[in-house]
Amino acid sequence: DRWAWSLEKALLGSLEQRWREPDLGIWEVRGQPRHFTHSKVMAWVAFDRAIKDAETIGLEGPVARWREVRDVIHEDVCANGFDTRLNAFVQFYGSRWLDASLLLIPQVGFLLPDDPRVLGTIKAIETNLVVDGLALRYATDTEVDSLPAGEGTFLPCSFWLADALVL
Repeated sequence: DRWAWSLEKALLGSLEQRWREPDLGIWEVRGQPRHFTHSKVMAWVAFDRAIKDAETIGLEGPVARWREVRDVIHEDVCANGFDTRLNAFVQFYGSRWLDASLLLIPQVGFLLPDDPRVLGTIKAIETNLVVDGLALRYATDTEVDSLPAGEGTFLPCSFWLADALVL
């Protein structure tokens, strides 16, 4: 539908201008805006899927520019969202904290499931965010959020972990 494609192109135009801005992340933390790694990955997904739509269905759009933006986002996330000391992607740029939303990286096709960075992230999340077999969203004792420490597990994160392990 032309209307939906026009809307998607307009949204991508806005995202192209805004993806570098800090935000409150998937969990809408009650703290200061930060450069959440998951948010940047989702910006990459938006451009990647628009490119695929344009190529597969034959829709008109600035595909070459979208490819450039997608590639820049990918480089940015790999350079700033991965901590080599932890061998894992981190919750936000410059942090040393984990986030279960990063288990979606292979599911959305940002990196392959057997990429060493993905495997390291899965292992770090298993080690640090799993309690009695179920995964937390993130550690609440990090002062990223104003939630009290000790939040319980979050079932979708556990499913994301199971999917990542299956992949």
